[in-house]
Amino acid sequence: TAAWFVLCAGACLFVARRLRALRVPVIAAYLLTAGAVGAYLGATTLRDDVVHERVITAAAPAAEPVAGTPAPPAAAAPEPGPVELARGRFRSHEHATAGTARVIRDTDGRRYLTLTSFSTSPGPDLRVRLVPGGSFDGGADGAVDLGALKGNRGDQQYRVPRGVDVSGRTVVVWCRAFSAPFGSAELTAT
Repeated sequence: TAAWFVLCAGACLFVARRLRALRVPVIAAYLLTAGAVGAYLGATTLRDDVVHERVITAAAPAAEPVAGTPAPPAAAAPEPGPVELARGRFRSHEHATAGTARVIRDTDGRRYLTLTSFSTSPGPDLRVRLVPGGSFDGGADGAVDLGALKGNRGDQQYRVPRGVDVSGRTVVVWCRAFSAPFGSAELTAT
């Protein structure tokens, strides 16, 4: 982004020197644009956006019975409820990122990606994406965009579209403005 602004400044100076009648409008337009973009980048990267959304939770997966032990009575069977399908812990890439990502299927079949105890650096145009395999390239083919990151700190959730297989995917917090991964969590089935 900085390189583009330097290149544009050079082009504007070239035009301003060659065409004196356009000197003031070209330089004013450049300064106005550079100031607006700088204000946007500064506003989105210099302050934390904390969100405390109520996220869906699921009981921990049932432990496998040990061979030779009797099965629990039918009355002790757990109530049907949300089921955790996959989880992963965030690791840092371009910025320090921490927390846990979980995919939970609700009783009505809808699936949600939850980010809990989540934190990363603030940044411009951060997106939550599901990418194939262990890649952390949010721009990769097959990446599914779940929407804008709601906050760079706190618990939050995102709806996973029907038909998207979450097995073998990685959750990536992707900065679309700079094509950079802030952090990723490789999902493993639970």
